[in-house]
Amino acid sequence: MSNKRELWKGNYSSLPFEVGYGPNDVRQVNTPGYISTVNGTVVQDIYDLFANYHKKWGEHSFALTAGYNQENYQWDPTSASRNQLISRDLPYISLTVDNTSASISQSGFGSSYYEYAIRSYFGRLNYSFKDRYILDFIARRDGSSRFPSNNRWAFTPGVSGAWVVNKEKFWDNLKT
Repeated sequence: MSNKRELWKGNYSSLPFEVGYGPNDVRQVNTPGYISTVNGTVVQDIYDLFANYHKKWGEHSFALTAGYNQENYQWDPTSASRNQLISRDLPYISLTVDNTSASISQSGFGSSYYEYAIRSYFGRLNYSFKDRYILDFIARRDGSSRFPSNNRWAFTPGVSGAWVVNKEKFWDNLKT
């Protein structure tokens, strides 16, 4: 289990300044200046549960694995900004010339509110005979808020097999 909580805070400010392009050509750049404050929270909860079982009967071997995974993630930023910042050394929203026109939005750090959730069930059955012939059966069922709302779940089965050829008797002659 993992539970994460993050608090993000950032201040961004810019004041007007003058740039000289010639003896009689001084221009003011970055007018009127601004201050922007961004606060955001991250909430992430992850739950994992796994179980393994092994059993051997003579030359037959079985292994079973089953599991569950769930994750919820939420990013919730809010930003506020005002124009005409008085001093870059005092970057506060309340220290602007025009205190009547605040711009507040739900964005910041490059994105707006974002949330997703996933849940998965999965399993694997492994069969082995004489540690030479191996079969694996796997399956998972995944649900995600990122999938289309009318089709949130996906089932993915699989099967594989293996032959450990160097454990065969005819391989003994090839070892040298």
